[in-house]
Amino acid sequence: MDEQRVLAALAEPTRFEIVRHLAASPRTIGELVERTGAQQPQVTRHVQALEAAGVVSVHQLGRRRVVALDRRRLRGLADWLGAVAVGSPSDDALVQYERAIAAEEAGIAAGVTDRTVEVGADVAAAPADVWRAWTDPDVVRRWWAPEHFEVAEAIVEPWVGGRVAIVLREGDGTLHRAAGEVLAVDPVRRLELELSPLGADGVPLFRVVQVVALAEDAGGTRVDLTIRLSGVGPEGAAVAGGVRLGWEQTLTSLARLLDVSAS
Repeated sequence: MDEQRVLAALAEPTRFEIVRHLAASPRTIGELVERTGAQQPQVTRHVQALEAAGVVSVHQLGRRRVVALDRRRLRGLADWLGAVAVGSPSDDALVQYERAIAAEEAGIAAGVTDRTVEVGADVAAAPADVWRAWTDPDVVRRWWAPEHFEVAEAIVEPWVGGRVAIVLREGDGTLHRAAGEVLAVDPVRRLELELSPLGADGVPLFRVVQVVALAEDAGGTRVDLTIRLSGVGPEGAAVAGGVRLGWEQTLTSLARLLDVSAS
């Protein structure tokens, strides 16, 4: 079904009125002329356009031409529109992100520049595998991004003072950079690092310290992530507002990756 062609046919006001009248019952061309107030040649052309789009069918009954809706075709359009109307989780995420930015901006206006975000996930993999996912750049590239982003570059040097850098790419090619260093390492148990978002000039928008805690759990590993933001200003509100939602999605990507790897 060509939904666009059907919608285009319905978009013309007289055709839409014709369909509205046909919704009650089939009508002759003469009845449609009377009900729409249009001239017969115009009504005939509109009916032909609707017929070409598959919206109506014309039945020649002796000298009378009776026009009826192709309700099966319209049910197909209704199903398509219904599926579009249902939406997707991304729609909800967009609303959440917008609200988070507004809350961040309000907090900054009130003088709140520091805060802590805590998120977590249960991962169906051994702690050693989860640790590798955080410290091996080749694995990091496969999961360290929220929805609609991908990892363009990853540097992780898992020792104190080692470099950490992540570059995320959006679908339109926009790059988002973050950089810092490893602050503390307790292999397979705890990783603390600074990873601050960078502005266009390469200067951090604000400071971010992440603490990753891994604990063996029934059937896998419990991952708890504490994110401390400090010095957030107006220019960093949009980034700070996306921290919780972004990391919830990113940890979901981690869990999905390791679940697939383990299967």
